[in-house]
Amino acid sequence: MARIAILERDDMNTEQARVYDAAKQSSGIVGGPYYAYIRLPKLFEACQNLRASLSSGPLAPREQQIVNLVVARHWNARYPWFAQVRRSLAVGIEQAVIDAISEFAWWWRANFSPARASATKPMSPGKRRWGWKV
Repeated sequence: MARIAILERDDMNTEQARVYDAAKQSSGIVGGPYYAYIRLPKLFEACQNLRASLSSGPLAPREQQIVNLVVARHWNARYPWFAQVRRSLAVGIEQAVIDAISEFAWWWRANFSPARASATKPMSPGKRRWGWKV
């Protein structure tokens, strides 16, 4: 069961439908957090614009994914981490690189942020590590 009810296209108001259709046409990305964002169409549209701006920057897809992984891991964001791991594997980033990012982020926190070190452990999909069942 979803924590927030997912609005079907037919149940959206005019503004929600407009931004949904624009997102569907431009990138096709309308899932994940966008299910919540659609309730505030201006936020949904701003997030879509930010995503488009970042993806059209000077970084190659592989570099973008490495940045996404580092940020998700730094903030210990589990859902974004696992979503970005899937995307990273799809663009050709090796599992060893993903594991190294996860391990380094944990090591960095353990050595340079003692207050948070106990709350953060390496994340690696498909494995049971550091007490997390994945």
